[in-house]
Amino acid sequence: DTIASDLDLNRVIFDVLPQMEDSLATQQYLNLFDSVDFEVYRLGYFYDTITRVHSNLELLFDGLKNPYLRGPIVDVFSFYLTKDSTFVEQLKPQHSIFKDIYKQMLDTISISSMGYESGSEIYGVLNVLTQLGGAPDLVDQTYKLLNANHYSTRVAAVLELLKHGVTIKKKDFKKLLENKEESYELLYSLNKNGYQNLLSANVDQKQVAEIFLRSELYYEDYYEVDLKLLEIATTELNGERVRVYIYAYTSEYDDTPYLAYTAAQPDSKEINFEEGYTSTWAGEFTSSTYEKRKKEIIEEVVGYLTKKPD
Repeated sequence: DTIASDLDLNRVIFDVLPQMEDSLATQQYLNLFDSVDFEVYRLGYFYDTITRVHSNLELLFDGLKNPYLRGPIVDVFSFYLTKDSTFVEQLKPQHSIFKDIYKQMLDTISISSMGYESGSEIYGVLNVLTQLGGAPDLVDQTYKLLNANHYSTRVAAVLELLKHGVTIKKKDFKKLLENKEESYELLYSLNKNGYQNLLSANVDQKQVAEIFLRSELYYEDYYEVDLKLLEIATTELNGERVRVYIYAYTSEYDDTPYLAYTAAQPDSKEINFEEGYTSTWAGEFTSSTYEKRKKEIIEEVVGYLTKKPD
């Protein structure tokens, strides 16, 4: 068949070259990036196995100098940093490269007008840099990223600052939590990285429950939600009390109130990020049927937690 356009030809090339275990093919694969659309190229070649990354580290580091390639290459590094605990040691000798890129980005990007693309790029670089040791001499500039309008960048900045012992002001932490639809990312990251004390000092389980639900609704494309807490119901399971936060909500799609809930187990003063069970679609809310539905919700939660694997 006749190839209809250069774009089609590029697609064929990108299907074939990554499969060729040859350094010249790899180089050609990267050289073609400048001539094709972002949706056409990808660094999929390097996602197949970390061996390809090991074999082409010099090539990839050289590619970081090209702003057009930087983001996709950083994404590859980020991917393997989460998969291979030894990979961070291989990247540490190149710490200065990531630091220089980060500093250059801080000097040139406008935080107030940061868009999704630039925000994603600085997030990726900072995420890798922090794992390689960070940039303690740039914490003042990093702190300004707490006001970025790209939420993942704000989270990365928090982790970088905490790594170097910088205190996040209470008013700034509160501001980070104002975005309830996306702040689950912050809470999850802090919990994962061992900053539970910071969480306990700034949020309670009720706030966490709401953030769980708003995050879930946001993920399901509900962007304008009126969420009302109806009740914090309790039950017991294996001698531990479970709290079930039951809400009614309306959205931009429907004025009819629907039930939603999330459960936290075990019940304690510590912030619990073990998402026991969450449902954003628990039927319509009506006063006349609420008590019956509440009983069913509690049974659903207990059933789920009973069957849930360790």
